[in-house]
Amino acid sequence: MCVQEGISRDDYIIAFGGGVVCDLAAFAASIYMRGCKVILVPTSLLCMVDATLGGKTGCDFVGGKNLIGSFYPAEQVLICPPLLKSLSEREYLNGLAEVLKHALLSKNEILHKFLISRKSQILLRDENTLLSLLEMSLEVKKSYIEKDPEEKLGIRQALNLGHTFGHALESCGRFSRFSHGESVAWGCVRALEASLLLKIVNENFANQAIKLFRLYNFDIDYKIGRGEWLEFFNTIQKDKKKRDGVVQFVLMKDQGEYVLTGLTKQMIMNLVISNPGYVND
Repeated sequence: MCVQEGISRDDYIIAFGGGVVCDLAAFAASIYMRGCKVILVPTSLLCMVDATLGGKTGCDFVGGKNLIGSFYPAEQVLICPPLLKSLSEREYLNGLAEVLKHALLSKNEILHKFLISRKSQILLRDENTLLSLLEMSLEVKKSYIEKDPEEKLGIRQALNLGHTFGHALESCGRFSRFSHGESVAWGCVRALEASLLLKIVNENFANQAIKLFRLYNFDIDYKIGRGEWLEFFNTIQKDKKKRDGVVQFVLMKDQGEYVLTGLTKQMIMNLVISNPGYVND
C-alpha cells in the first residue's frame, strides 16, 4: 500500500489503535525504504504504557512472541486518556498489569502507593488520576530505556519482568485464553516467588508486591496442568532473553532492584504446575 500511495521516506505512517496496530505500523515504517517516519496514537492502556515507548516493533511468529521485529522509535506518540473510557473492563485491566509491573521496577514507592491510595479513581478511570498514572508509569519505563535503548546492556531487560513466564502462558492459551496483561501479572508473581525461593529478595517487598496484584483482582494463583507442561517449557526455551543458551529470568531483589538469572527446569515446574512431581534437569 505504501508503494501504491506513493509514500516517500519523509512521509508519515500514522498508527491509530492498540499494541498490535502500533507494533505492525512501526515495523512497516522501519523497513519501508529502509525507514520512513511513524506517529503512534495508542487507544488502549496497554499500548499507552508499554508498546508506544521504547521503539520495539514486530509481530509473533510460529508460536513465539515478537520473534520478528526491529528497534524503531516513533517520531511522535500522542496519548489521549479519554479514549480509555471506551475499553472493556478486561482490556483496561490488561494495561494496568504493566503499570503494576512498573511500580515494582520504580526506584521509589510513589507509583506503588498511588496504585493503592487511588485504586477507586483508577478503576473508575478518572481523567486527572489517569494523567498522573500514565506520567508516572511512562517515567519508569523511560528511565530504563534511556540507559539501554536497544537492550544490549541488560538494563532494559528489567522491563521484561514477568514476561518470560507470562509469554509462555499466553502461548499455551493460544493468545486468547489469557490476555497479555493477565499473563504478565501472573508471570510477575511467579518471578517474585522464584526470588523468594532463591532467597535473593527482601521478603517484605515481595509480599507487598504480590498483595498489589491481588488488590487488582488478577488471577495470580492459577497453575497449568501437567498436560500443558511440555508446551509451556518449550515456549520458554524460545524466549529471546538467552545468554549462552540459558534463558535469563528477571527476578527481584528489592524496590527497583532486579537480577537476571537462569532457573532450573524443576524450579520452573514447581512454580507453574499443579502437583509438579519431579523432572530430571
